[in-house]
Amino acid sequence: MSISPTARFSRDVVNATTHRLKCGYSAAVPSTHLPELMRSERFPFAERFSTELAVSAATAGHVAGSHVAYFDAGVALDLPPVVLLHALGMNYTEWEYVASALSQHTRVVGMDLPGCGHSAPLPAGAGLAAVCTRIEHWMERLGLQSAVVVGHSFGGRLACELALRQPRRLAGLVLLNSAGFIRYPRIYSRLGRMVLRPAVVGTLMLGLAPMLVQRIFARRTPATQRFLDSVLGRWETAAAFRFAAYACPMLPDLTSDVLDRTSELALPIQVIWGDRDALLPYRQAEPALRRLPRVQIDVLPDCGHMPNIEAPDAVVSAVLRLLRLTKQSRPTASTASFLNT
Repeated sequence: MSISPTARFSRDVVNATTHRLKCGYSAAVPSTHLPELMRSERFPFAERFSTELAVSAATAGHVAGSHVAYFDAGVALDLPPVVLLHALGMNYTEWEYVASALSQHTRVVGMDLPGCGHSAPLPAGAGLAAVCTRIEHWMERLGLQSAVVVGHSFGGRLACELALRQPRRLAGLVLLNSAGFIRYPRIYSRLGRMVLRPAVVGTLMLGLAPMLVQRIFARRTPATQRFLDSVLGRWETAAAFRFAAYACPMLPDLTSDVLDRTSELALPIQVIWGDRDALLPYRQAEPALRRLPRVQIDVLPDCGHMPNIEAPDAVVSAVLRLLRLTKQSRPTASTASFLNT
């Protein structure tokens, strides 16, 4: 008898939860899963839940919930562990075509960012700093030291912020079509806070989402079409307004950048960018990317905003290249040569 994808996914969640309990971790599946923009039921690893994240005394009374949904696969032997951070409003299953291949070489973990997927939201109005704090607590909980953080789009902006906050904790960054390298007029942020309220954005997204989603990819393949079908198949009023409620407090962070701090991002960085990205065009980001002290830039031809789906083999190769350069804790002649190209 065949098992439906939904049933198989539910079974895996239960199995993973039981495994964490046996290992001495507290685990709890959230009682309510809010509408998601996408979720691949073909993701190769079972979901796990962490519920006892450390919380600072300053925020202990204001945390909406501390459980984090994540996956954890592979073993870090000779290479640093990899942390995957997804784009705004997505979840860790966007790494479906990358995670399994990387797990053959090292430990790979990825989380649903706070308020996304099956992870608990942060307090109302929380922004970039609070998201980074949650990620740091989660990484500490999992014992992730000297990790390479791989971030896509807004996940890339988070990766940069983590490196600026705790540069010695990370071994390197891989940035896929990352936010934070294009400077927008300040009026965008001001107007956004005044005009783009959740009710307004939710209404706009209901009408504009199908057109915007079509611009994510440069070409149609079975993988990109399955992603589009997943998003558009879930796109309803609840999903639109949930996304708006999540995104609106992030508007100042979405339009923020690291242009004045590129010199501080001195760890090895691998940039991967689709040359046909209509959302974050490479030509606008390139000047800032070139100012990073130790960067390798791979521009992928005929690729849009999601190389992890459009060109996963190229992404895996680039990540492995950086991992091999950063496996030593101290800079070597090899890592020192990881310069602008």
